[in-house]
Amino acid sequence: MKDIRSKNLCILNGSSIYVNDDELYCHASFGKLINELSQHFNEVRVCVHESLVKQREHDLLLSSNVKFTKLPTGGGAISGLLNGKKCSLVYEKIIKNSDFVFVRGVLIPAVSELYYFCSLYKKPIIHWLPGNPMALISSHRRSGFFKDLLSRYFIKGWEKKLHKGHNTCLPNSYYLCNGTEIAERHPSINSETIISTTLSESDFYHRVDTCSNDTVNLTVVCYIRPEKGLEYLIQAIPLIRNEKNIRLNIYGSRDRYEDYQDKLNQLVLELGLENVVMFHGHCLPENIPKSLRKSDIFILPTLSEGTPRVVIEAKANCVPVIATLVGGIPDSIKSGYDGLLIPPKDPQAIADSVDRILMDNELRKQLINNAFNSTLQLTVDNFAKNILTKFNEIDLN
Repeated sequence: MKDIRSKNLCILNGSSIYVNDDELYCHASFGKLINELSQHFNEVRVCVHESLVKQREHDLLLSSNVKFTKLPTGGGAISGLLNGKKCSLVYEKIIKNSDFVFVRGVLIPAVSELYYFCSLYKKPIIHWLPGNPMALISSHRRSGFFKDLLSRYFIKGWEKKLHKGHNTCLPNSYYLCNGTEIAERHPSINSETIISTTLSESDFYHRVDTCSNDTVNLTVVCYIRPEKGLEYLIQAIPLIRNEKNIRLNIYGSRDRYEDYQDKLNQLVLELGLENVVMFHGHCLPENIPKSLRKSDIFILPTLSEGTPRVVIEAKANCVPVIATLVGGIPDSIKSGYDGLLIPPKDPQAIADSVDRILMDNELRKQLINNAFNSTLQLTVDNFAKNILTKFNEIDLN
């Protein structure tokens, strides 16, 4: 591998950064990778929009050699459209002064201009595609028929521009796709299907078994929003046949999607589960392993997904996993080997899988052991090494 410690890396991302004097804070889900990459470069310049208020997601301090360039948008697709020209000017400056370009996200504003400048200045670009917005739109009604229809046209147009830009930059352009579904949506000769991760060695916790107490703790950690399918998980609780006491622990921020929050609250009341379903609110990244280690079964009833980090985190903490057969999840779980896969929107399938794990002690232990072993190489430092290897594979000239 070539020595790139004297080189500069530019990172473009659709998230935000909070600036406090000389300190930069961002979401740990991406910040851990930024900090890992920063150890291999002279400077890492992150180009995202700035949050004027420190939000809950700004929970990780970035390394001192990570610098910030403000992206002139407020976040979101509409803002990106309105500020495309301004974004283009920023892109040209930072791409011209960088040696490598790393992009994370879909619906990045001014994507045509981004790839144009990479081609113009012959800069290697790796684009990490963590999600499938078209699958997300298709999973459920989000904003009304006409708005969803417009969203579909916008996504198709953006993807067309992405593919054209990527092909123009070949062979200096590479896709990293979270799961087979996303890779098939963005076909390329320079592409790899990955399982992204932010795990460190300290995040692993080995145990032989769970479900040994009288109360079984079912756990889900996710954003509380419609595409996570939490209503189907709540509906599954009364369908569980096992006689053990059941407790459902839901970790995730509840400060958005008020109608969906009300729907979940009403469902809990209707089913008489006020003492069973517990909403714990936002869980700080450093507390997620603690929550998982108190869990007996992890369940992700999502309707649309890439390769969710939390599934890998649950496996690394020896929690048997039940997850839906959507998006990139089948790339993360081999059903019956290191977890159980079920159809989306199916409360009975959730309940049957819980009963199966509770009643089959040998299966449960096998799932736990296989899951732990299958995640040992899925660490953030290995993820960063893969990115660095790809940069070296690309024709730098």
